[in-house]
Amino acid sequence: MNAAHTPAPWVVLGGNIRRISPAGDTTEPVPLDNPANTRLIAAAPKLLDAMETVLFAMTNDYETNGTIDYVAVAMLCRSMIEQATGEAP
Repeated sequence: MNAAHTPAPWVVLGGNIRRISPAGDTTEPVPLDNPANTRLIAAAPKLLDAMETVLFAMTNDYETNGTIDYVAVAMLCRSMIEQATGEAP
């Protein structure tokens, strides 16, 4: 999958979103006029909720039932990837 958004890692410095260089020694601004970056930022709260839901489902279901509903987990992950990227995985 080729990401259209600015590659990670991103950090917040002085209230600005910046990308750490591959060497890890400098940062550069993350262009917020890039629609892919905007989609990713807008999806971040739902992505966090989804990861918390997946973690809860995987640990709680397994502890309670001894099984994990991988289909439900996969559907949630696919939905969040589509929202963050604008395309189906």
